[in-house]
Amino acid sequence: GDGAFIRDEANITLVADSPLRALLIDLPV
Repeated sequence: GDGAFIRDEANITLVADSPLRALLIDLPV
């Protein structure tokens, strides 16, 4: 979700590299 991009703004390049990671970040850990 958008919250993932805001929280992990530093890792936004990694998320952009692998869109699937955005889904993983959204999963409750």
